[in-house]
Amino acid sequence: MRKGTFAGDRERWLAVVLALGFAVGACGPPHPAPHPLTEGDGGSPAELPPPPQQATPAVPKTLYDRLGGKEGVGQLIEAFVQKLYGEKRLNRAFAKLKKDAARDTKFREMLAEQLCAETGGGCTYAGKEMKIAHKGLRITNAEWHVFIEKFTEILVERKVEEDDQSEIFSMLGKMQKEVVLK
Repeated sequence: MRKGTFAGDRERWLAVVLALGFAVGACGPPHPAPHPLTEGDGGSPAELPPPPQQATPAVPKTLYDRLGGKEGVGQLIEAFVQKLYGEKRLNRAFAKLKKDAARDTKFREMLAEQLCAETGGGCTYAGKEMKIAHKGLRITNAEWHVFIEKFTEILVERKVEEDDQSEIFSMLGKMQKEVVLK
């Protein structure tokens, strides 16, 4: 191996680098892919498919919605009141109410309003507090259980899901101590 001068080596390396640079340059740069906003010939904007829509997460339905909204709750209450009025074990509790059309109507409205409010329907219950509404009615635990039995029958007949029934009974369970005052 011969030792050369620094200047000679530098010139040789420079010549090699320039030769490589010209060789690569002669081939030209790689052709870029067409821009997505123009057609392949560089002309007018290409028709692009719309961007994918992000799925909006589904808002969970409220219990009120699952019960059928205003119409479903109204039907549920109507069927329930008919069962209450037809139940001999509850005659003492509902005898006067079912004979007074104005009180009967108010009772049905308050039940529907309360069920709407308690199940997320956006209603505001404007009736009396449970303790005040039931004061002096002497409702017994036995009558309360018949009330729950009849409500259960309606929920089953209406094919209300078991999870939804549990939610309703949880709500009713909290009211028991305010309704059964004996």
